[in-house]
Amino acid sequence: MINEEPPDEDVFKILVATDNHLGYGEKKAEIADDSFRTFEEILKLAVEHSVDFILLGGDLFHNACPSAFATYKCLDLLRKYCLGDKPVEFEFLSDQSFHFSHLSNPSVNYEDPNLNVSMPVFSIHGNHDDPVGQKQLSALDILASAGLLNYFGHWNDLTKVDVAPMLLKKGETQLAIYGMSHIKDERMGRLFLDKKVTFFKAEGDWFNLLVLHQNRYEGRGRKNFVPDSVLPEFLNLIIWGHEHECIIEPQKCKSDSNIYISQPGSSVATSLSKGECPQKHVGLLHVYKTQFKMTPIPLKTVRPFVHSEILLEIREEDNQNEYVNKTPKEYAIQQVNEAMEKLIIEAKKKATDESKNMLPFVRLVVYYADDCQNFNAIRLGLTFKDRIVNPEDAILLKRATSRNFKNKNKYEVFESEDLKKPSDWAEAVEDVVRKYFENEENGKKIKVCYAEHLLEAVRRFTDKEESESSSTFDPFDVVIDHERKETAKKVKEIAPEPRDLNNCLENLRAVRQAAEKEITTTNVGKLLDNVKLTYPTRSKSSVGSDSDEALMISDDDDGASRTINFNNKPARGRGSRGGRRGTETGRAKRRGRARGAAAFL
Repeated sequence: MINEEPPDEDVFKILVATDNHLGYGEKKAEIADDSFRTFEEILKLAVEHSVDFILLGGDLFHNACPSAFATYKCLDLLRKYCLGDKPVEFEFLSDQSFHFSHLSNPSVNYEDPNLNVSMPVFSIHGNHDDPVGQKQLSALDILASAGLLNYFGHWNDLTKVDVAPMLLKKGETQLAIYGMSHIKDERMGRLFLDKKVTFFKAEGDWFNLLVLHQNRYEGRGRKNFVPDSVLPEFLNLIIWGHEHECIIEPQKCKSDSNIYISQPGSSVATSLSKGECPQKHVGLLHVYKTQFKMTPIPLKTVRPFVHSEILLEIREEDNQNEYVNKTPKEYAIQQVNEAMEKLIIEAKKKATDESKNMLPFVRLVVYYADDCQNFNAIRLGLTFKDRIVNPEDAILLKRATSRNFKNKNKYEVFESEDLKKPSDWAEAVEDVVRKYFENEENGKKIKVCYAEHLLEAVRRFTDKEESESSSTFDPFDVVIDHERKETAKKVKEIAPEPRDLNNCLENLRAVRQAAEKEITTTNVGKLLDNVKLTYPTRSKSSVGSDSDEALMISDDDDGASRTINFNNKPARGRGSRGGRRGTETGRAKRRGRARGAAAFL
């Protein structure tokens, strides 16, 4: 912390924010402008406090391929607030061509003679706006190409990560910024475990600041987070992105080091989880030599969000009067209505002058112990449609499991102490699958696929965004079809006799099992990313529409392509079998409907 009043010319003033998720909910009229409105507030705060630059910790965009409007709005806001005649008062000392080597113009934007940048923005990418496609481009590449953002911390080689700092100087203060854009959490954990992540320390008296975008907590699954203990001890401060809960006040690492961690959290709620409830902030970071001070600034344009959990009361033998003329279901609905009313009042109290006219987000998790208490949560939620912004998913019903209440009679008594942390009940799906295949007998059942590749498919499936729920893309189809083809190639090379085919597969399985520890998910991850781009996301409104859909598919083996047309209308003419059957033209015609990933590989 800064213990003196240093001169302004020696102090870095940095506005810190993460997880802006521009474009979140833009297809829903009620919340379409939420992310842009708050991002503009952040830029206004930067101008108001006359900061030297803005530092973003990833997930600037909500989608890897943001809509045209989201891209336009971001460019427009950056141009409005970051261009001007105010001079930039710090120097960039390290090799710019190294830090921005992935860009067409590998230099910091405020030194471009064609631009008047008054407030530089530096950003890494997160898991939502990471590079995709054959050219591996991120939405941040577009902003950097336009000269409105400095995109750093990009990795081309994921087998070994060497992190060198950007060196900045202002007066007597020297600042070294290390950037680590998002890498798949399991891969990142393995890189740290194998000691393949190297941090290069600058010589001299520097304030060392790390910006990264990864899972921070163990609850995400084994190896799927970055523990504090693996981070280099010479760091002074870490700006931790990806986690949406706002814990912006710097806290010391759990390990025995002097590293502080600040977790700004998201600037817009993208889920109805409890971690999104606390007041959203950005941070005003002052750095003087090796001292720092983080000042939280509350965001006033964030839509109010309240979250609560209740356990439905059970009928007691000695308390029948409360149930006169009411069934258990009716009494449950009464309890939920009362809880919702309290939450709506609480949301009004949280609202600021800027957000008081916004309908709030509300999430009420309702635990019930008996089926007779069950009711239609969506229908009940819709009765609040004029008072909250998310009536269709405001109420979440959950069954209280047997381990959480005592089996005494028909109306069991719930162990309320276990309700304090419902998240502790859950176990990552991929961990369950992993434990299953770690069993030797279960592992022998896999004759074609790598277990690690199946786990990658599990992760992709369980992490699907709500907007992707109607997509035809299925990671299991892609992985299984890919592994089937690879196995077929190996069998063809060996060319066993028909009677020896089972032994051949068994030998391949043994070789695969021996190499399992060395298998990485990079190739299958890229395969899933590339194939996903070729699949249309079919919204509910498009089902039954009159428009035709066509996909141009490229075959990995020989580069040939084919077009698959999907027509929702019944086909006309003689011999028609109806419009649900796809028609395929070009190379490798097949009969019937293209099913799953096999049609795309």
